[in-house]
This record gives sequence, C-alpha cells and structure tokens, in this order.
Amino acid sequence: MDIAMSILMFCFVGGTFLRNTCIQLLKGYTTIRPLTEEEYTQLEGAVKYVGLTISTYLLLQFTLHHPDDQLKSLQEFYWLRQLDMWTLGQMKDFPTPFPHE
Repeated sequence: MDIAMSILMFCFVGGTFLRNTCIQLLKGYTTIRPLTEEEYTQLEGAVKYVGLTISTYLLLQFTLHHPDDQLKSLQEFYWLRQLDMWTLGQMKDFPTPFPHE
C-alpha cells in the first residue's frame, strides 16, 4: 500500500494522472525493492482502494465527527481524481518489477 499511496499523492494533479511521473516513481522504487508479479498486477486496484479509503475517512472526519463546511469537499478526493474511471494503461511503459523467465 505504500507505493499505491505514493502514486496517489504524487502522480495526480487534480483529475490528471501524470503517467511519466508514475513511471519514474516506480523505476526509483523498484531499484530498492522490486515488486512481485502479484503486487504489480494489483497496483491499479490498490491505488483505487487507497483513494476510496481516504475519501471515506475524510467524509467521516469532516462531515460527521468534526463538521467543517470548508473541508467537506475533501470527501470527494476519490472522484476529483477520477479514480472511478482511471487505469494505469499499458504496462509495457512501466519498469519490469520481476524477472521474466
């Protein structure tokens, strides 16, 4: 989930996915800790899960527990980044996370 959170926080500007930033982030990350094949295939779902989790937390925090009209828009975190329609796209551009046989 650490790489999914990093992609979500550093590779989106508003509703725009910065694909090249994501590729560079993954290249740097995988030089230290390569992803397994399973992690690699689940990456897109993990980013969406983290985005939805953040939206739920912000909804609870700023509309139920500590109401704040100015912060209510944060509950739309997932949708403002258009994660419901987002995909990583073709993985061929991304660094190979595991050795191919």
